[in-house]
Amino acid sequence: NSGGAIAAMASLTAAAESLTFLVNPWALSIGAWVGLYFAMRIAVMVGVEGTASLLCRLLPKLPSRTGPAQPYQHPVDWTDVIYLFINSFIEFCFAAHLSFFSWNSPMIARSLESAGLLNTVGGVWMLLVCDDMLYAPVHRLMHWPPLYKYVHKHHHRNTYPSRGYVDGANEHPLEQVVAMSLHGAAARIVAATTGLHVAAITAHLGLKAMGAVFNHTGTDLQIRFLGIDYSSGAHEMHHRKPNKNYAQYVLFWDRLMGTHAPYELPGKRTAH
Repeated sequence: NSGGAIAAMASLTAAAESLTFLVNPWALSIGAWVGLYFAMRIAVMVGVEGTASLLCRLLPKLPSRTGPAQPYQHPVDWTDVIYLFINSFIEFCFAAHLSFFSWNSPMIARSLESAGLLNTVGGVWMLLVCDDMLYAPVHRLMHWPPLYKYVHKHHHRNTYPSRGYVDGANEHPLEQVVAMSLHGAAARIVAATTGLHVAAITAHLGLKAMGAVFNHTGTDLQIRFLGIDYSSGAHEMHHRKPNKNYAQYVLFWDRLMGTHAPYELPGKRTAH
């Protein structure tokens, strides 16, 4: 009947609008959307990957990378290329949503006058802690055997990742969606509890991107500040011992879960 047809059409229209908002929350033209996508790719590969590559020349290598024989690297295949391509669009859609939230949400402070120590520096600290509070147990769930082989196993084909962004972003797209969703949830939790300035959201995104790259370079980078306990070696240990070090930047959560492992040389000797 006509009533059922109208209801069905309304449902399809609502679904199409939801999908459009999911990939294009700013309602950009196709040309602007594509242009910004490529601008973000340049920013990631030049700004993030390029900066990390320069810094890697100044920092020491992890002990596992200093011998005459370098660890085996799983070659990049077509599945990797497809996943990286899909994930680049997921990253762009996430960045669009994060910027849309930052610009429009009443929970986010945006003016220079509204910037304070708590919602800027304190906001970055809270975002790092809260993000890993959500991510570490979910990451642990991804290692549950019935789930692991279908999703997260792809990322663990390299025991000693060293290609920076390529190895860091080379994960199943479902895993990428989950990680980005947790990032967004952390921003909302912090904004609703302690308050958050847009500068803190931007700084956290940059720090997290750099950390993800360094985690997969084989460079020995350690940062300890007010409970933030970041170590690229800890993530190498996770690739070597997949049931350890689920957190990315705040190892407190692994100590709480009993899954923390200090860095060890391949011969089982603790290095640091």
